[in-house]
Amino acid sequence: MRSPAATYADAKCGEAASKAEQGGVTYQAALLRASAVVAALARADLATAEVRWAELLPDQEHRLAANEKGIEVVRLLLVSARLDMARHRPDEALKSLERAGELIASRRQQTNPDARELETLRSLALIATQRYVEAEQHAQAALELARISAVDPKSSSWIGEALVLRARAEVAAGRKAAPATAREALSHLVANLDPRHPLIAQAREIASSPAP
Repeated sequence: MRSPAATYADAKCGEAASKAEQGGVTYQAALLRASAVVAALARADLATAEVRWAELLPDQEHRLAANEKGIEVVRLLLVSARLDMARHRPDEALKSLERAGELIASRRQQTNPDARELETLRSLALIATQRYVEAEQHAQAALELARISAVDPKSSSWIGEALVLRARAEVAAGRKAAPATAREALSHLVANLDPRHPLIAQAREIASSPAP
């Protein structure tokens, strides 16, 4: 059952998105509705995420048909991948991520604000498909992008997240470096996330495990 706070937050997000659409600000509306799906997935509320995604799916199809390359269509593809991961369909998630990567590359820009999230999700999906060497490579790419964009490279939840992903891939691949990678992740995560955040639990589990 959803909490009253979650219900209220969903309602306010939907209201804000509707106002943005009425004002012709489709960019903001798309991002708000995408955020509502991600928020539902973060609290493991797949049913609500499915409902919110059903509202967004026509927008994604329209933008793809129009050959858009901007942040809106990529954001929708990334959300679609997150949803497929929650559905335990990592191969489908990888298809959306491949399309998102092609669109980002087609911009021919030196930096892209959505590239780090793309690499993070690729690593997660590859771990789910037991492609651990590739997962480690994409986690490293996410780490490098997180370090470039961090306000403080010594304390960043994005850096910590990428390190946890790399540690997970290292464990699965039997690499001795995994506990040390997880300990490095903890130095970033503990300072920036709620103590109950699942990333912290994952990092602590790997950090305390004996090296392979």
